Amino acid sequence: MKSRYQNKVNIAGGGYDKWLWIKVIKETKHIFTSLVKSSVRFVSMRLGNLIRDHYCEKRYGIDTSDKSNPEVNAGRKGDALFYEPTPYRQLEKIVQYIKIKPEDVCVDIGCGLGRVVCVFATCEVKKVIGIEVSEEFVRMTKENLAKLKTGKKPLIDIIHIDAKDYNFSEGTIYFLFNPFGYETLKKVIENIANGIKNNPRNIRIIYLNPFYREILDNTHWLVFDGKIEKTDAFVWNSISVCHTVTHEKAE
Repeated sequence: MKSRYQNKVNIAGGGYDKWLWIKVIKETKHIFTSLVKSSVRFVSMRLGNLIRDHYCEKRYGIDTSDKSNPEVNAGRKGDALFYEPTPYRQLEKIVQYIKIKPEDVCVDIGCGLGRVVCVFATCEVKKVIGIEVSEEFVRMTKENLAKLKTGKKPLIDIIHIDAKDYNFSEGTIYFLFNPFGYETLKKVIENIANGIKNNPRNIRIIYLNPFYREILDNTHWLVFDGKIEKTDAFVWNSISVCHTVTHEKAE
């Protein structure tokens, strides 16, 4: 026969289990509802981007939506990532934020099929440069530029080269949409620093979907400017390095 104490323990244990399962069910419902809402928002955003991108492509007269990804793992480090065009909705926000000036030289590092290059080319800008490791993508970017519906185009240069080997002697705005891995990005930032030392100037780096943002955060001559609203783009400035370089040359 069970003691009165044992009965109390069992009843308490059973009660505890009952309330535990009630909490589990409630939490499961909450998680499921949140997932459904998140999925609806995600699908809505993707469909919205798809429709907007389609009409923007027609307006510009280009086709940068191809995701066939030739030579995906090209480059010495083999860390080139899959091609993903920047959504026009975010690209418009980025252009609005950085306020491109006529004296700017815009550089798209890992330009893919040239969507960002083409949008930059419609702005009043001194020069636009696209750097791309895939020879096929370079060819397709040039085809898009030839079809681009715009007025007077600035000087445009599409270069078939590994970004690690490019001489960043010019450029005031650099754009990256997470085009490669850690090692390549680290080398690119070093090369940009060397380019600024040889040709002192203020530069800005726009890094979309910054998977390796710690490299920029830990670079002493870069100052984090902020995240562009309603985008996944983060901006860094190099004002301090220009002051440092100028001061060193004066001495």
